[in-house]
Amino acid sequence: MNYEKLKELFKIAEEEDIGVYFAKMSEGLKGYSTLTNGYYDIFINSKLSGNELLLAMAHEASHTQGNMIFEWMSDFQKELRERRAENSALEYIVPYEDVVKVVSDTYIRCEYEAAEFLHIDVDTFLKVIQYYSSKGLAVRHCDFNKDWMQWHYDI
Repeated sequence: MNYEKLKELFKIAEEEDIGVYFAKMSEGLKGYSTLTNGYYDIFINSKLSGNELLLAMAHEASHTQGNMIFEWMSDFQKELRERRAENSALEYIVPYEDVVKVVSDTYIRCEYEAAEFLHIDVDTFLKVIQYYSSKGLAVRHCDFNKDWMQWHYDI
């Protein structure tokens, strides 16, 4: 996990007077944000750790930055704002320039090495690649080279 990014998120929350709280939550709920009397609060599932914690914090922080709190919205609008928050979180955790560095490095042979290089887990790395691919910025394909499989991410 990228601890520097997580510390940075907590610092931003503190500077912007956003309350961050850890709480027990139902299965599957990672976090949520509220806006009360002009102040944002972020609630994070206390069972999260590692990359799940980083993603949840970045996701909820993006709700506060983009004024994406869900009061009085249609289901479609809520889903759209959730996707925007998720995409914003992925961009924050792994900026496109970092993806370019990873895919340009000839010594990184697979997504596990790429994820390790970026200080994230493989699932998060694959989400990042999928996100940038959907924007037309990165395409994944696989080559077989003797006894091992090599992943390529074309920029």
